[in-house]
Amino acid sequence: MKPLARVEDFFDLSHHSVVIMRFLSKDGHIREKEKIQLRTPGGKVMDTHVVAIARVKPMLLGPPPDPYVIGVSLPPEITKQDAPPGTEIWNFRDEVRS
Repeated sequence: MKPLARVEDFFDLSHHSVVIMRFLSKDGHIREKEKIQLRTPGGKVMDTHVVAIARVKPMLLGPPPDPYVIGVSLPPEITKQDAPPGTEIWNFRDEVRS
């Protein structure tokens, strides 16, 4: 088993949280309502789910967007302390297959 992605940044919005995550393999993918597990660098483990896939508009005339980096909306009870940068995102689907 290995993690699906790693948190790069976290934004706490009024109705939900958004994490910017980087897939750790070229075949990584995630779906809305999918059950995931957050594993922080400090050892905290939390089960949650994906609320939505955030649409990120690339900057005008900036570099092309990285296809392995996406934004994912999480439930509002997930805080920055629950998913600091470096937190691994594990997918229950992959854990069941292993």
